[in-house]
Amino acid sequence: MVVVSSATYNGNVNGNDGAWGIAVDSNDNVFVAGYSHNGLDDDYFTIKYNSNLIILSSSTYNGNFDDIATGIAIDKDDNIIVTGHSDNSSDDDYFTIKYNGSPRISSIFPTYRKRGKTLDVNINGLNFYPGAGITLSGDGITVNSLVFINSTQLQANITITEGASPGMRDITVTNIDEASITMEAGFEVRVLEVVDVGVKIQGGEKGYVNPAKGEEATIYFKSASAGEIKIKIYTLKGQLVCEKSKETTGEEDFIVWDCKNSDGTVVSSGVYILRINAPGIDMTRKIAVLK
Repeated sequence: MVVVSSATYNGNVNGNDGAWGIAVDSNDNVFVAGYSHNGLDDDYFTIKYNSNLIILSSSTYNGNFDDIATGIAIDKDDNIIVTGHSDNSSDDDYFTIKYNGSPRISSIFPTYRKRGKTLDVNINGLNFYPGAGITLSGDGITVNSLVFINSTQLQANITITEGASPGMRDITVTNIDEASITMEAGFEVRVLEVVDVGVKIQGGEKGYVNPAKGEEATIYFKSASAGEIKIKIYTLKGQLVCEKSKETTGEEDFIVWDCKNSDGTVVSSGVYILRINAPGIDMTRKIAVLK
């Protein structure tokens, strides 16, 4: 075996530090849990490394006396669960802590706007927390406010100046613990408003939709004029799964499919056909669902 990288943690020179558990999240961050001596007794101690074993953050739990973490796990949303025992001054108790996972961005809406506009941008994802911040790369964009709606949605009000450079911009969300995620080329600044009549589908972060992770399919559309958009979803065998409809003004809009059929049951894994009709739109698209 060849050593790729290594890392040492020395908390207090007068005490021991021990690692008892390790786990890796979906972004290849490495989490190590154990204990660290504070000079008097042992504390739970959890470290977050990146894939190169550079420390990104850490957390300490200090109860009454000795607290030692002996196990760690990562759930489907990248939340971190650490367990072990805590001395209550007379004996030891089970003790389990759940830490928030790293934020994720699955989609944003809208994805573009011309210069000289102020607008709301919805950011969809996971593990957002109150107090989060957002930045867009490049010049000429000001974030006026950021509203925390829930752990899966933020709404940013931004202003694009007349002098902003046109082109694609990266969007970064940073939680209050400084954990962050960037969607590269997630938003476009345009010189002119381009009338894009058509449809675009966004799903999970890996290119398919996984309803077991809370992911949904977002069907973005821009019709030629005001009217009704109708979406019918079929299996590959032609069986109707469900129907969606919405009145549209002709501006860019979207419909969300939660991967459920008309009875409210989550559909099976597979490829589904979307038949989409609206003013100026008559097309078919495919989407993959994988649980």
